[in-house]
Parts: sequence; structure tokens; C-alpha cells
Amino acid sequence: MRVRQAASIHFYAYLRIDNSTISGNYTRGSGGGLRQFGGTALIANSVIVQNYARRSCGGLNVLGFTGSSRDTTTIVNSTIAGNTATGQATNISFTTFGGGVCNRRSPLTLINTTVSGNVALRQFFASGGGIFNGDEAPLTLINTTVSSNRSEGDGGGIGNEGSPITLIHSTITGNVSASTSTSADDGGGALQLIRHRHAASHADRR
Repeated sequence: MRVRQAASIHFYAYLRIDNSTISGNYTRGSGGGLRQFGGTALIANSVIVQNYARRSCGGLNVLGFTGSSRDTTTIVNSTIAGNTATGQATNISFTTFGGGVCNRRSPLTLINTTVSGNVALRQFFASGGGIFNGDEAPLTLINTTVSSNRSEGDGGGIGNEGSPITLIHSTITGNVSASTSTSADDGGGALQLIRHRHAASHADRR
């Protein structure tokens, strides 16, 4: 499957993507390449590259249902690269989460996968140039590389809020938190861990 120059994929229930390319897509909302709202997804041997979201989650937006054990996403032998989230919608500025991937309320596992060169631009607040993980969503990286991502807020590689993270034989390198803010909340070139952030940073959870 190859998806280019079209609306992003928005799905519920079960999805399997294998040996596929999702590239060059655009959304005014969140999830430039792909948006999962509940259900189970397996993405294998695929690339999600150069997608663009005007709000958050430039490449992939994963949003599980609270309390559902069936909402899981696994990404294997894949690349998520060169995606951009800007935090803008018309004349309103939104919080920007996840230049490459956003994950909330759903277990996410990356195996033998590269997350590289993604960008979360700052309008109001930004977190997670490569990956943003939050709302008690377990994140597991196995033999995975998170590199050369950039956030104009915190967490150049990974921004994490109130969620467990497990790293196994994985590399987080060359990521940048490029915030110009003097706030003590901003930082973490590789990884930013926050137990809970003040309510103002939750301006856009959709």
C-alpha cells in the first residue's frame, strides 16, 4: 500500500499495515499520516515519512479508550521520519504534541524501528519532537533508535507525561530541545519525564 498526497488514514477497530509507505499527507487536525482512535494496530516493514499536521502528531496519532485493554499499537521494522506538527489551526495556536508520534491512553511498542528527523514546532507549548507519550500509556522501545528529532518545547526525542517507559537495547541520540523559553518546565534534549503538567498545557487533546 502506498498513500501519498491525500487525506490521512483515520481508523477504528483493527488495522494491519505491512510493506507500505504513508508519505506526503496533510491534516488541519492531528495525525498527518495516520490516526488511530481505539482498537488494535500492527504496522510492520513500513515507512511513515514527510507528513504534516497543523495541530499535533505529524506522523501518527494513537488515542486509546480509557480503561480498554484491547487498545494496543505495535510498530515493527519500520521508519517514522521527517514528519512535522505545527500547533496551528486557522488563527488559533494550540499545544503541539509529537512531531513524529503521539500516544495517549494506549500501550505502544516499537521494535527494530527508527524515529528520526521529526519536528514539533512551538506555538503555545511543544513536547516530544520524535514521540509524545501521555495519559498513563505504557511506551516500550526494543532495539529502536530515536535520533535527530527536534522540539521547540521540551523532550527533543521523547516527551513523556505520567506514563511508564521501558527501553530495551535502544538508542536515543542527537535530539534537540530548542525552546527559547526560560521556563523550568522546558528542557530534556533526549527525554523529558513529567509526572503531571498543569492544566494549561492540555489545551489541545484532540
